[in-house]
Amino acid sequence: MFPVNRFGRRRSALLTTGVALTLVLAACGSSDSSSAGASGEQVSNAAGDAQVHLGMELLVAGLPFTAELQAGGEAAAKETGVVLDVSAPSTFDPPTAISQVNNFLSSGVDGLAIAPEPAPLWTRALTDAVTKTNGNTVALQTPPAAGTAVKTYVGVDATELGRQIAEEAIKSAKLGPDTTGEVIIGKCTTQSTPLTQTTGGMAEAVKEALPNATLLDPFDSNSVPAQNFAAWEQEMRAHPDAVLVLGSCDQDGESMVKAKQVTGGKWAIGATATTPGVLTAIADGTVASSVAQNWYVEGYTVTRLLAEGLKNNTTPVEGWINPGTTVITKANVAEIVARDASPEGQAAFYKPLITKLWADLDAATKPLADAQND
Repeated sequence: MFPVNRFGRRRSALLTTGVALTLVLAACGSSDSSSAGASGEQVSNAAGDAQVHLGMELLVAGLPFTAELQAGGEAAAKETGVVLDVSAPSTFDPPTAISQVNNFLSSGVDGLAIAPEPAPLWTRALTDAVTKTNGNTVALQTPPAAGTAVKTYVGVDATELGRQIAEEAIKSAKLGPDTTGEVIIGKCTTQSTPLTQTTGGMAEAVKEALPNATLLDPFDSNSVPAQNFAAWEQEMRAHPDAVLVLGSCDQDGESMVKAKQVTGGKWAIGATATTPGVLTAIADGTVASSVAQNWYVEGYTVTRLLAEGLKNNTTPVEGWINPGTTVITKANVAEIVARDASPEGQAAFYKPLITKLWADLDAATKPLADAQND
């Protein structure tokens, strides 16, 4: 499932098994690659023993947010002179992801960044990772379960993200308190705690802003892109008079656009994706708005935290670091299209956000419990 190539001049390393990352060729002189297993994707660099070697385990390969996370990690790895290996299952598959983490640990990585979704399944694996990396393990995308050995999390406030997605769509579509009709919310992974929080935030915002609308329970939009579109098409044919549809996953964005096109629906769309199709749809008014997590900043931050800690013989700062979000509407969609046209454009766009975050990282770090109780 590799539907997106974000940059015309560069294919994401997660799109092809065995393609070597070229993060630090000047520093290490050579690279080679290894596979994470038959059911997953891994791309890796080998380096001399003297060089810091990091691993990053992401949620699923081949999706835009995965590519952006990796791009941010690559930028930080190049900047700090470390080697970064990136791994992810080809579909949402926690057992395979845990197996890939074990592969990282067996290879002797110095530090690990892990997306532990769903968090309760990862308690033992995270404890093992913390032990074998001497504390140099951080979580991203999903907060570790309370009581887990991992003490650092980089990711957004999932509930607030949901509220933002709904509020921006309602505002951009010019819907008001008198609006009637059905509101549809998609949730592509039903067992995900962060997505439950995100869709809960959407529901809260809809109830507040559209008190006369009929809010339906979130439906399972499926995490596999082809099945995701089929789910959205079926849902929207069943609710042709919907006034607003909201997607909580990258996969939902393109599917909502296509479902609107094939059914002739008139509903407003609120997304959280920045795929080319979604950006085009924002520009032509098919999508009201999108609120995207700053995945690049997230990937950069976890990598730099680990790299600097290991080089300074310390462990990463404990707590929750929020990389923030970017709201995309007709007013700024051209800037986002330009950002995503090249790696250089992406790096330039995110540089001010990274500079601001790292100017006072301590001030930006909240108690981990705040993220776990979100």
